[in-house]
Amino acid sequence: MTRPLRSLRLPFLFAVLLGIAYAAYYALTPEAVFASADHGLTATAAQRWLLAAFLTAAGVLGVQAVRFFVLDALFIRSQGHRAPALLHAVVAMVLYFVLGLLIAGGVFGQSLTGAIATSAVASVVLGLALQETLGNFFAGISLQIEQPFRLGDVLEANGQTGRVEAFNWRATTLKTVNDSRVVIPNALIAREPVEVFGRSQTVRRLLPLSGPYGTPPQTIGRVVLSAIVGVPGISERPAPQVRLASFDDSSITYDLLYWVDDYFRVASVDALVRERVWYAFAREDISIPFPHEVQVPYVPAAPAEEDPVEERARWLGEIPLLAPLAAEERQRLARGARTLLYGPGETILRAGSEGGSMFVVLRGRVEIRLPQEDGRRVRVAEVASGEVIGEMSLLTGDPRSADARAIGEVELIEVRRAEMKLLLAENEALADALAAEASLRLDQRADALARADAETEGPTTQASLLQRIRRFFELG
Repeated sequence: MTRPLRSLRLPFLFAVLLGIAYAAYYALTPEAVFASADHGLTATAAQRWLLAAFLTAAGVLGVQAVRFFVLDALFIRSQGHRAPALLHAVVAMVLYFVLGLLIAGGVFGQSLTGAIATSAVASVVLGLALQETLGNFFAGISLQIEQPFRLGDVLEANGQTGRVEAFNWRATTLKTVNDSRVVIPNALIAREPVEVFGRSQTVRRLLPLSGPYGTPPQTIGRVVLSAIVGVPGISERPAPQVRLASFDDSSITYDLLYWVDDYFRVASVDALVRERVWYAFAREDISIPFPHEVQVPYVPAAPAEEDPVEERARWLGEIPLLAPLAAEERQRLARGARTLLYGPGETILRAGSEGGSMFVVLRGRVEIRLPQEDGRRVRVAEVASGEVIGEMSLLTGDPRSADARAIGEVELIEVRRAEMKLLLAENEALADALAAEASLRLDQRADALARADAETEGPTTQASLLQRIRRFFELG
């Protein structure tokens, strides 16, 4: 049995029983129908109350029939759904009021003129006192009839956005993305523009992106669309698009269009799209243009700083290994050198790696560690400002024999093989002097190597070292 028929069953049974009772009473006391009586509960009064009960039951049956078979039928035919519950309640209330007036006037003989006049005055007073409430009430009825939105839809009204969680005769309750609840009066929703996002409706998003003038628009489009493939929440239909929007002062602006399947996920999807685009641009070496603002305050002229080349030449002149070089030769070596900066804990040299340069420590300290057969690194020395590391690799091209790691921040001068080769080609006598200085340094390190129990190739003579220098620099 359907719901409408079940709701009619009880009023129908009451109406039939009361109709039978009234008919039986009328048959037994026909002379007492609507006769007047002065005292007590007369037969006429009892008959009137029985008739009123029968009419009430029949009226309830009629009201229910109008609700389910007339009102719902009209809504299903015109809008494809049953009439809203609020409209059911209003129609039933009006019909019951009319039924009460009819029973009071027709059965009990009451004058309705006074009641209607009193009702009119009361209606005016209540209408003025409850103007806003009644406005929300009738707006609720209007919204129930039109049903521009349903429970679960996302509504944007009066500057508030949220999912419709409840809807009654007075107000609509929205649940926002912050998990808070906003109650908006129905009159405000009926009066102001409202944007509705259905539960199954996708939300169109337009995200502006900036690209450089040096990268073709087709490349930008390809990289961006590839980057957002598989982003959770982006609908495949319609497919995302990239459009060239405008040519600006320092960049080209593109519009990235995509559709999100849930309004409440818009913020998280937008953030993930921006992240994916940034990484895609970084991999493709595409820079993101942005305006630069440069403020140049007036600063009094300061004493000229030392020329970097002069500073490097001065440091190189203090290194005993390079003492055989003339001032001009140190200048040339300084011009080809470069200054490097290492952070705390960074590895400057690694044992076994290819050589070809040496380093002069300008500031900071460097830790020297020798590798052992068991894989350990044994600390054998600490190099400070003014000392050198890696000189044997510069002179002979041998692989690095030890690890060098920065202790704190370290600034170094790197002297490379190319510059040294030019000097030795012009003055081969320098090779003898450099070999003598290098042989002396090797002897000084022998004790440190012995303390570390490191295996060495034995003492290196100046003659053998000179031979290796000549071979490495191709001096003939």
